[in-house]
Amino acid sequence: MMNITDPGYLSDFVPDIGVLNGPYLVRTTQEYEKLLGSDWFRGVERRLEQAGFKLIMANGYFGQRHLIADKPIRSPAEMAGMTVRVPPNTMWIETFKAMGARPTTVQWSEVYGALQQNVVQAAEAPLGSLWGAKLHEVRKVISTTGHFTAFTMWPMNINFFNRLPPDVQRVLLEEGQKGGAEQTRLTLSLNDDFMAKLKGAGVSFVDVDNAAFQRATAPVYKAFPKWTPGLHDTVMAALKK
Repeated sequence: MMNITDPGYLSDFVPDIGVLNGPYLVRTTQEYEKLLGSDWFRGVERRLEQAGFKLIMANGYFGQRHLIADKPIRSPAEMAGMTVRVPPNTMWIETFKAMGARPTTVQWSEVYGALQQNVVQAAEAPLGSLWGAKLHEVRKVISTTGHFTAFTMWPMNINFFNRLPPDVQRVLLEEGQKGGAEQTRLTLSLNDDFMAKLKGAGVSFVDVDNAAFQRATAPVYKAFPKWTPGLHDTVMAALKK
């Protein structure tokens, strides 16, 4: 009836929501919250309801995703030809192709071994996930690309939601927002802790040319024919209001 997911999963039902997983779309939780309050997103929510989903929460920050490899990657030119583990997701695949890499789909549970055996040269994830998977044991350089800013969502079956008493619906929605806010707070507060742990394990952090990566990945937004025409421009306009 309800599960934790992300915009990529929901884009199978409402393609336009997949833009929220796009490279360098938002850089802060404040920008994302602004999108969630926009007319554009309210339209997306209506289409999700038509597809059978009620969003209980959409504001759970999961962190920025960075690249872990055996050498610094400061620009797309330095990533040329590099094999990078990605999930079987079109957004990831197209993004890393645009960066010049060779994206390779590997299940997350197999990433450690794939790096250890050099099946792939690099992987990417939020710092907490990199630490939790112990990837610092097999790769020692994190380039802070911040290519995706990840958020989670809680969709519920709309028919089940509509059968609930109005007061229960209200509590669910209120507590969902509180849960998302708490997840965001915890993720932000733990980010420095994970960075310190990774540094303590011998990992070095490298700043990158974010503008170069942003330029390289801009064409990705044209790779989704099921999106509403001009979707990226619409979302960027909503951010500027």
